[in-house]
Amino acid sequence: MYHVDNIKDITFDDEDREFYFLSNKKDAQIGFFLVKFEADDPAKFTDLTMWRHRLDIDNCNLFILRGHDPVTGKFYKELIISYKTILINTFNVVV
Repeated sequence: MYHVDNIKDITFDDEDREFYFLSNKKDAQIGFFLVKFEADDPAKFTDLTMWRHRLDIDNCNLFILRGHDPVTGKFYKELIISYKTILINTFNVVV
């Protein structure tokens, strides 16, 4: 259904009842592919990122961070993704 391969990490947001997963291949192309889908209906999905950069990634982690901004008084939720890019030896963090 998602046309992905080489899934690196998956996490569940229990507040919104959604899964997020990070894959290294989509439609036989190598890159950074982040997909979100609903727990109750996996056919409802969204491709959040589709970066085709022909580099393998590994050591991936997905975290959901929630907090309260004391300045604005608003609550926030962030998806934090970390991964290592193979061959060029860089560690990346995406928020």
